[in-house]
Amino acid sequence: MIELTVEDVRQQTEQWILENWHPEMTVRDWWGSLAAAGFSSPTLPVEAGGLGWPRDLASALMACLARE
Repeated sequence: MIELTVEDVRQQTEQWILENWHPEMTVRDWWGSLAAAGFSSPTLPVEAGGLGWPRDLASALMACLARE
């Protein structure tokens, strides 16, 4: 398994946002997209719908989402 860095998460999140954000989306649709990607709760285990990430990676993800 490849170890992700904070910078990897930033880059991947920014790319994901470019590919998935559409201004006409409803809040419900946006949160559905975030949940499907594991972004709504990234510290949860994968089997619980998260990404199993430690706090530093989850914080980088949330900072990118807040910035956009």
